Amino acid sequence: MFKRLVNYDNQLKRKGFFLFGPRMTGKSTYLRHTFPGALYLDLLKPAVFRELASAPETLEQQLRLHLKSSPSSPVVIDEIQKLPEILDEVHRLIETYKSARFILTGSSARKIMRGRVNLLGGRLGWQNFFPLVSAELTGNGDTPDRSWHDILQYGGLPSVLTSTAPWDDLKDYLGLYLQEEIQAEGLTRAIGNFSRFLDVAGTCNAEQVNFSKVGKDAQISPRTVHDYFTILEDTLIGTLVPPYLDTSKRKAVTTAKFFWFDLGVANVLTGRTNLHQGTAEYGKALEHLIFCELRAYIAYHHAEIKLSYWRTQTQLEVDFVLTPSSGATVAIEVKASRALVAKDFRGLNAFAEEVPGVRKIMVALVTSQREASDGTEIWPVADFLTMLWRGRIL
Repeated sequence: MFKRLVNYDNQLKRKGFFLFGPRMTGKSTYLRHTFPGALYLDLLKPAVFRELASAPETLEQQLRLHLKSSPSSPVVIDEIQKLPEILDEVHRLIETYKSARFILTGSSARKIMRGRVNLLGGRLGWQNFFPLVSAELTGNGDTPDRSWHDILQYGGLPSVLTSTAPWDDLKDYLGLYLQEEIQAEGLTRAIGNFSRFLDVAGTCNAEQVNFSKVGKDAQISPRTVHDYFTILEDTLIGTLVPPYLDTSKRKAVTTAKFFWFDLGVANVLTGRTNLHQGTAEYGKALEHLIFCELRAYIAYHHAEIKLSYWRTQTQLEVDFVLTPSSGATVAIEVKASRALVAKDFRGLNAFAEEVPGVRKIMVALVTSQREASDGTEIWPVADFLTMLWRGRIL
């Protein structure tokens, strides 16, 4: 059991929360460990699904009994996207039973966010759940160096990190996902087209998305490519990171960058199952690692921070720009190098000319923390990740 860093305290002080994350990230294990007295209703079980679908009022009957035996424990409904109509009944029960608390989990937000379903009038909070991050491995007795190296290679799915055959498990995961999340829910009518799209989209990881090029390679239209990327976002297995556009001296590109939700999944899709330092693949994987950690930190701390990237039409780039609702902007560049040279800092310095007062950070394969003559903080990967989760970066 890994000690997860997700923070639900404020959410549960309300009427509960939605907990959304991809399959096999450990949502159910986490909830069963955290709330052993909860009432669990798993909509992946056919009998549970049929009962609630045909007779939603049985939820109230189970709730009444649960409140008598364990009044301080929540009701957990797993895979809520399978039966979004049950939200009407949950809404009614929240209003009727003041002590009732609900945790509604899902591996796809598409039907919840895009369908015309009851979102409970904002009574429930929203919590994202991600694969394991470095601090959750170090909290389990691992070392900072080993934790991020393991995630870089295999990703953060708990069952994969503890497996004796991680690559086989990752390949099985991709097949299972296609079958259960995409095909079974009817998110796309042409599963063959989507399968080809996934093969091509794998090469887009940590890259700007060119819908026309992806469509040409996958033999589908650019519009369909756009729709498929939207499906990846809605089903929580991909993220489009927007460009930072608030600069005036240098014209920025307007195309989003794409990242898969997990490094192991991305590594299988891109065929990089044997990463070596000094290669372009290793550099992309390291950038992806930092993205995953930043994304999880922002979500788990419910921080009002916008995550973007910056690239000019003359190819100056900053990998990540973090803009808080208050305070200084943070610009982060990731280099898979032990020996940094002047050109490595060009993007950060150009961005600093556009955004005065920005905090500049270089994350690299160096052995010690230091500061460059232009004021850029230089961090070893392990030190950066440790300080990130201690709240010293953001």
